[in-house]
Amino acid sequence: MTLRPTPSEERWLTLARRLRRSPRLSPFSDHTGDWRTASLPSRCTFFVLGLIAAGMIGVITVRLGPRAAFVSAGLASIAVAEWLIVARRHFWSGIEEGLEVAGLTMLALQCIDWVGWPSESVVARFFCVAWALAGLRLLSPLFTTLSVFALVLALDAAPIGASLACYGLGLAALVAGAYRFQRPTNDSMLDWLVVAMPVAGYLWSASRRSL
Repeated sequence: MTLRPTPSEERWLTLARRLRRSPRLSPFSDHTGDWRTASLPSRCTFFVLGLIAAGMIGVITVRLGPRAAFVSAGLASIAVAEWLIVARRHFWSGIEEGLEVAGLTMLALQCIDWVGWPSESVVARFFCVAWALAGLRLLSPLFTTLSVFALVLALDAAPIGASLACYGLGLAALVAGAYRFQRPTNDSMLDWLVVAMPVAGYLWSASRRSL
């Protein structure tokens, strides 16, 4: 039982995706370990379907009325996502990503509700943890980047401080990019931060200055 593609399998999956070839066809099928992926349009579509499915689980759980309904709904969504990954070998297919992210976000919302919806910075910390876990589990640059954005919000710094934090994180990602990683997604996570954080730093200072 494997929880995710190995570094070698991930490299072959990435190559197939870049060449716009199905990983289930030769020669990729010999090296991808039968993992199932989807093209970008299909992945986005299935991601939305995963979010809808998780939302339906949440609605049903709330209707049934147990205490901490979001905990039950979140754990159920995560369980289905993990079943799709481990048993059905779906990775980067979209639907398991939607379920996993929604499940972790529901757990974060339940934790926020337990502490009484405190300040913006405290709320951001819960989302930071949830999206970081999702990004690392799913090897998703999108959600690791969102977790870093939430981390900056969690600092509760002045606009100039938050902007400098964004620039610093972008610079740190650029420096870390010199390291040779085995997984292509690790490079992608850093690339996203290198591009997104300086832009976020500028927009942060500009928008806060205009308020």
